[in-house]
Amino acid sequence: MVLVLDGTATRVVTPVLGMYDLMEERVTLVESFEKKRKPFTEMEVVYIVAPTSESVQRICADFDAAQCMYGDVHIFILSPIPDELMGVLGKAPLLVQRLKTLKELNLDFLAIESQVFHLDMPGTYTQLCTGAVVPETCHVVAKRLATVCITSNEFPFIRYKTGNTNMSHIAQILQVRLKPWSRHGRFLTHGKLF
Repeated sequence: MVLVLDGTATRVVTPVLGMYDLMEERVTLVESFEKKRKPFTEMEVVYIVAPTSESVQRICADFDAAQCMYGDVHIFILSPIPDELMGVLGKAPLLVQRLKTLKELNLDFLAIESQVFHLDMPGTYTQLCTGAVVPETCHVVAKRLATVCITSNEFPFIRYKTGNTNMSHIAQILQVRLKPWSRHGRFLTHGKLF
């Protein structure tokens, strides 16, 4: 098999999987989207990518009408893929014919050590604590925290400091994202049980 990673997936996968681990799973070649790749039409390909328009377009380009780069296709996406990007994948007929696996992994974080993770968002802490409301950043932080919780099968009590609008937004978004995954759907936020 050929393993193709985008930049985000490279940062996620390399701390936890070495070349020996990959070879044990029949991966003989690891390639990057950022570099020009040769076609291996007889080999299966495993894509591990972030759910971005750029990564989806590159996967589709590997299976355009002129040439198919690989044989059977297995796609693993680091976090939930938006419907519009799923539609883009569905409009690539040669890709759809060869598609064997399409899974969302919930791995939108870096596993630095066995008990340590990082959201890979430099400068965010300062931005969130200054008091200026940053809804898009709150949404991304909550989404990534949700993938940590879901992957580790942990459903925490959510607490935050009163008066910080950003932390309140993160707690609410996180609660909504985790609710379908929890057994009881109950979380503690700001001292109140929802």
